[in-house]
Amino acid sequence: VVFWDLIFDSFKLIIFYYLLVAFIEESSKHFNFLHSSVLYIDSIKSWVLYAIFVALGFSWVENMLYLYNYYIQYSITWELLKIYFFRSIFSVIVHVLCSSILAYYFSKALLLYRERVLSFPYIRIFMFGLVISLFLHLFFDVALTLGFSFIMFVYFIWGYLYVSSIFYRE
Repeated sequence: VVFWDLIFDSFKLIIFYYLLVAFIEESSKHFNFLHSSVLYIDSIKSWVLYAIFVALGFSWVENMLYLYNYYIQYSITWELLKIYFFRSIFSVIVHVLCSSILAYYFSKALLLYRERVLSFPYIRIFMFGLVISLFLHLFFDVALTLGFSFIMFVYFIWGYLYVSSIFYRE
């Protein structure tokens, strides 16, 4: 019983930690360009495009900080090059995917309820997008922590198809 309690408590801690990380990252990406762009949004495509650029910049800074910390601890190794390769592709895809989802639902809510921004339908649509992007970010981080690296390829393929489909909807 103690063994399972320890595993369950550790799993809860991992979930809480990554949920907090996902919330901070997603909200900082979203609110970073909200104040400067919200008046100029005229379509879902433009908002998603802005979100993709912010996600690319965010993931670049995150990867550089991550790699710098690894370099300081271990110097240049093959492991550093492997981390650089995988983070340069898959970490970027996750950030682009999650930002695109949040931007899609936010812009959809904003364009439908621009006059009533704090109404229940607006908040419901926006919160749906936030929860989906948080869950996808959380699931990716937890899966990699637990060693399920195949999830990177699922996110890569599904993320590409989803983000591409947003631009073909309008």
